[in-house]
Amino acid sequence: MRMLLALGLGVSVLLLTVAADETKKVENKDLVGTWKVVKAERDGMPYKPYITQIVIKKNGELELHETSGKGRFVSLEDYKTRQGKKHKELDMGETTDDGKPIFGNTLKGGGTEYFPCTRCIYKIEKGQLTLCTQTKATNPRPTSFTTKKGDWSTLYVLMRVK
Repeated sequence: MRMLLALGLGVSVLLLTVAADETKKVENKDLVGTWKVVKAERDGMPYKPYITQIVIKKNGELELHETSGKGRFVSLEDYKTRQGKKHKELDMGETTDDGKPIFGNTLKGGGTEYFPCTRCIYKIEKGQLTLCTQTKATNPRPTSFTTKKGDWSTLYVLMRVK
C-alpha cells in the first residue's frame, strides 16, 4: 500500500512538472522569433538605441544585435518570463525565479557588485512587441509602458521580422 501511495505521489509530481513546463512553453510561444527595433524612448525622449534587433529563442536564450549596420551580434542572454500582477514580465540575465536580481560579490571598501540583470514588462499586439526595460539593478521593474527623466527605463517598440 505504501509503495502504491509513493508511486502515485511520484506520478502526480511528474505530471505537475510537465504541466508547468507546458505553461512556460505556451507563455513564450508568442515571443519566439526575430524582432527589429522600430522606435525607442529613454528619459521621456526619443532615443537611438545601440540594440537594433533581438532574437528570442525557445530554449530560454535571446540574442541582442547592435547598430553597426550589419546587425552585429552583441550578446547572448538567458531570459525568464512570468505573468505579473498587471503586465507580463521578462527578465534578461541572472535573476531568481521570482524576478529579483542576483547580487554578486561584496567589493573591497564596501558596496556590492551586481551581475547584469534587466527587468522588463512586455506586451504583444498585432505583431508588435512593446518592451519597457529597467537596467539599474536597484530600481524596481517598470510598471507602465512609459519613461521619464532619470528613471533608468527604456521603452522599445519592435516589429516581428521572422
